[in-house]
Amino acid sequence: MTTTSTIIDRESDAELVAQSLSGNRQAFGGLAIGAFAFGGLGLGLLCVGGIAIGYFAAGGAAGIGWMSLSGACAIAWKAACGASAAMAREYAVGPTFAAADHANDAAAKAFVHHQIFFKLADPKAFSTVIGLCWLPIILVIWQSMLIRKRLRDGSTSNLPTGSN
Repeated sequence: MTTTSTIIDRESDAELVAQSLSGNRQAFGGLAIGAFAFGGLGLGLLCVGGIAIGYFAAGGAAGIGWMSLSGACAIAWKAACGASAAMAREYAVGPTFAAADHANDAAAKAFVHHQIFFKLADPKAFSTVIGLCWLPIILVIWQSMLIRKRLRDGSTSNLPTGSN
């Protein structure tokens, strides 16, 4: 009996992972893959995480993308802004190390200043980023409330069951 339930749980988990990887617009968690990814490791169009890899990447340790913003190391194709190091093909702004065609010059600072993505680095706007960090927790609480309501009402048609 235990073996059967373990197999069902593993099949159910595999189905949930497959569903989450196929076409989610947003993703949250330790490994987040989606158009809008918020997680420890985020992969997607707009990524916020400890390590963020995507078109617009905002990472704590590292951000890698077309435009990248990071607390430690920002690596980007177009423009990078890092609190420690920044490397990009065209524009890079970083207090410790910056490498690009325009590194820490007037053109780089003007480009970064006028891009809305880089305004996340502004301490005044940083409270918005902190608010986004709470978003996964809020969504988990909301999802658990919906599941409890469905269980209380007796509607289990949309709940994962582990069977095909």
